[in-house]
Amino acid sequence: MEKKVGIRKVFFKMFFVLTTLLFMFGISSCAINKELLRQAQDEVGKAKEHLDMVKRCEAEKIFPENFEKASKTYNSASELLNKQKVELAVTEAKSSTLTSQEILKQYFLDEIAPKTKILKDKFQKEVAADPDSLLKETIPDLDNILDYADELEKNRETSSLLSLKELSEKLEKFNVATLTGENIKKDELKSDFSFELGSYLLSEKGKTKISYEISKVIEDKDRYRKEFPDKKVKVTIKIVGYTDAVGFNEAKSLFQDIKKWVEEKIPPEGIQFGQGESEQILAQAGRGDIPPKDEREQRRQFLNQCLSMLRAKAISSYIKELIMKTEADGSAVTVDEIVVGNGENLPPGVESSDKSNDESRRICKVYTTMILHQ
Repeated sequence: MEKKVGIRKVFFKMFFVLTTLLFMFGISSCAINKELLRQAQDEVGKAKEHLDMVKRCEAEKIFPENFEKASKTYNSASELLNKQKVELAVTEAKSSTLTSQEILKQYFLDEIAPKTKILKDKFQKEVAADPDSLLKETIPDLDNILDYADELEKNRETSSLLSLKELSEKLEKFNVATLTGENIKKDELKSDFSFELGSYLLSEKGKTKISYEISKVIEDKDRYRKEFPDKKVKVTIKIVGYTDAVGFNEAKSLFQDIKKWVEEKIPPEGIQFGQGESEQILAQAGRGDIPPKDEREQRRQFLNQCLSMLRAKAISSYIKELIMKTEADGSAVTVDEIVVGNGENLPPGVESSDKSNDESRRICKVYTTMILHQ
C-alpha cells in the first residue's frame, strides 16, 4: 500500500513538472511569435516607405523592371503577413526594400547628381556677376547634395542607402534650389527716390514703386495657391542696402535713432523687428558701439552701414506687409526675410568714383523667389 502511495506521489510530481514546462514553453513561444510578428510588421512598413519614395520620385518610369520586382515582393510580403507567415513575410519585405534602395540610389546618382552639378555651375556664374544674388544662399545646399552623391558612389556596390530620411532631405533641397532659380526676380530701388533725405523710412513715392514691382510676385503667389491648394507657399525676400560715403550731421534725429539702436538696443521708430531679428541684423556691423569721434572714417562707415541695414529692413517689411495683406489669418503662405546692409561698399556693377556724394551708390537691391512645400 505504502509503495503504491509513493508511486502516485512520484507520478503527480512528474506530471506537475511536465505541465509547468509545457506552460512555460507555451508562454515563451507566444513571446517569440509576438516578437516575430512585430519584426514582420516593421519590415513590411519599411518596404512600403521605400516603394512610396520610388513613386514620389517617379523613378519607376526609369527603372520599370526593378520597380515591378520591388512591387511584387512587397505585395507578397503583405499577403504572407496577413496569413501570419511572419518569417517568410520578413524575407520578402527585406527583398523589396533592397530593390527599392537600388532604384533610389541609381536615380539619385544618374538623375539628381548631374542636374545638381549643372544647377551649381549656373548659379555660380550668376553669383559671380551679382554677388548679392539670392542664389548665393542655395549654393551650400547644392554642395551638400553633391557630397551625399559622393557617399552613395563610394557605397555603390552595397544595396542600402545611407538613410531614407537623409535622401528625402537632399531631394527637398534640390527641389527648393530648382524652384528658387526658376522663380527669382530682382529689382533695384534708388534710395533718393524711395526715402526722404536723411531718413530710413520709405517715402510715398518709394511705397508706390515697391507696390508696383511686387504686384507680379503676388500674382505668382496667388497662381500657386490656386494650382496647388494642398501645398504651402514660402516667399523669400532678400534686400541688400548700400549708401554713399557722405558723413552724418550728428545733431539730426537720424544719428540719435541709430545711436539708441546700436548702444541701447531700442528699435528706431517705424521699424518693426521680429524676435531676435534686431540683434541678428546689428551683428553684421561687427561691434556693439559706435566708433569714437577721433576715428572719423570708421565712425562714418559704421553709421552708413547701420543706415543701409535700416533702409533694407524698411523695404523688406513693406514687401512682407503687401504680400500678407492678400492673405487671411492662418494662411498657408509664409514670408522669410533676409536683410543685408553693405553700407559704403561699392554695389556690383557700379563704377568707383572719387565722389563721396554719389547717388549711383545709394541703392537697395531687391530679390524675391517662392517655393512650394508640404
